[in-house]
Amino acid sequence: MKYNNWHISTLLVGVLLFAGCNSEGDLVDVGDRIAVQFTTSLGGTQTRIASSGNASTWVAGDRVGIFMVTHGGSLAADIAESADNMQYTASTAAAASGLAPVAAPTDQTIFYPPYGSAVDFIACYPYKATGTGAGQINDYKYPVDVSNQADPAAIDLLYAKANNSGSGYTATDNAVVSLPFAHLLSRISLTLTPGTGMTAADLAGATVKVTNLSTQALCDLNNGSLGSKTAPATVIFKTATDGRSSSAIVIPQTTPGTSKLTVTLTDGSSKEASFASITWEAGYTYPYTIQVSKAGSSGITLGNWQSDGTTHTGTIYIPW
Repeated sequence: MKYNNWHISTLLVGVLLFAGCNSEGDLVDVGDRIAVQFTTSLGGTQTRIASSGNASTWVAGDRVGIFMVTHGGSLAADIAESADNMQYTASTAAAASGLAPVAAPTDQTIFYPPYGSAVDFIACYPYKATGTGAGQINDYKYPVDVSNQADPAAIDLLYAKANNSGSGYTATDNAVVSLPFAHLLSRISLTLTPGTGMTAADLAGATVKVTNLSTQALCDLNNGSLGSKTAPATVIFKTATDGRSSSAIVIPQTTPGTSKLTVTLTDGSSKEASFASITWEAGYTYPYTIQVSKAGSSGITLGNWQSDGTTHTGTIYIPW
């Protein structure tokens, strides 16, 4: 779900399996069990899901993992009613979509505990299975890997925690649980424009990469913090076929001051520009407009990508 704070519309999550509705459509108790109802919100512009400019919509089938813990408790020790990484999916392709619990191979519906016991909720997107294998949630640490930018939606980590303003949720209240999703990563957005000696056609097929960026980390699902960041590596941005726009989802970090941005054209010519140490914050996007020119002989130093909504400009000179 990047640049000035990211936003989203309300996503409705109805948990209906093993529950019934009265004629007004209200969820009712079936036997001794009451299924939890959810709504979700997300601040700012997101890559998830399908994106068009700064607007986004969920894609039918998008998967979210939800955990229920005793009120004030933590993951591992205080999982309630075995609601441990229960899988829900978006039901429609829309800015606001219902979520339905996955039914197979085992039903994923979350039910409140009996006797009015209070609970809290934690949720994350994209869904990852629990296990010890590569790319799985292990010990409630969510693996983050942004080294492959081919599908931004697949790496755009969202996190939510809900405790009903400190009171917890109970079956007695049967309140709708609001999951306030937030982006835990940052987004870099580049606009490339043709300068001296260049045309828009010259930019078609261009590639962009940035060196010395941490690309892997672990997210503690108890609090959404990112740790265990890897040593710097190169990130190849996702660039439009016309070469005019390029972006990357990155781990929030302070770059070491030795990172370089390289633009390469289809004829093999390229140029790199260095930028000073930059701090990228979670939930923000950093826009930059770069003019690519066949003039001059050296690149320019790119300053800090600001999170204040300002699009900054600079020139990269591609040698003849």
